[in-house]
Amino acid sequence: MRNTATLFLFIFLCGTLLGQKTKNNYSINDEKEEIRDLLIDVMKWHDKTDPFIGYEPIFDPGSGQATGMDLKVLQDGLNELKETEFFDASFIANYRTIVRSLHTKIQNKEIEFVEGDLAPYAEADPWCNCQDVPNDFSWGQMHIKFISLDKNMAEITWTWDDSEESQSFSYGVKMRKMRGKWRITYMQGFDANITSK
Repeated sequence: MRNTATLFLFIFLCGTLLGQKTKNNYSINDEKEEIRDLLIDVMKWHDKTDPFIGYEPIFDPGSGQATGMDLKVLQDGLNELKETEFFDASFIANYRTIVRSLHTKIQNKEIEFVEGDLAPYAEADPWCNCQDVPNDFSWGQMHIKFISLDKNMAEITWTWDDSEESQSFSYGVKMRKMRGKWRITYMQGFDANITSK
């Protein structure tokens, strides 16, 4: 009788541990899928909007020289970013910092350009650090590599696909899970340490 009770206890513990392991594996895969879906949704949203949402220079009518950034347009852009529910408050604050820094630099004549010229910040699309999306590419094809992932923080890099030419390209993104939902906190193309210089 004693051996039977021990055997049942052993089977129960093994089953519990195995079930817990399966649950944890499922949870990690589920988190990865949510993160992937968020990134694809962001890039599809980006395709429908101005890549420089909130970045609108004001030009002097006489000289055509940029005199600053339109801060009303910036606020409208920040509101649009917030309404998507894709972005954490820290990403939106960083976005504001970048555009306001450009505004100050234009006013201080550290950056100069005239109407009709390509703005110095507009050489590449910051959402992908690219000028063009590869032919026949859809965002569902992107390859995502998880650098780190825990219950409320994730860091990834993505590239176009598994082709040889894509191996030299990667784009970094960080995310935070708040109130059960993943949101983007950082995108490499909006690194204030790089874009505000």
